[in-house]
Amino acid sequence: MGSIAAEWTTTNGDNEIVLGAWYAEAISANYIELNLAAADIIPFETVQVTFGYTWLDLEKDDESDNELSIEFGASPLESLDFTAAFVYSTEAGGTFVEMFYSI
Repeated sequence: MGSIAAEWTTTNGDNEIVLGAWYAEAISANYIELNLAAADIIPFETVQVTFGYTWLDLEKDDESDNELSIEFGASPLESLDFTAAFVYSTEAGGTFVEMFYSI
């Protein structure tokens, strides 16, 4: 699979506004996906909250999806970040949760 991504970020006061695009195409399978996203990142004292929207276009199925998300991120230590993302998918008609950390 090959993919390419582009992202543009600007600030509005303390908030960050992010616009992004991601395109992926499978080499050995008939699969192409395009994602266009926008997010507003709001920092608070101990947590960072991100509100996001992503439009997904899946060429093979000739379908698209809209995802609305809210993420909560915290850095309890200088080199440790935790994030919990709650994403609502209109195509699936439900919410999924992603939790991850980075060192």
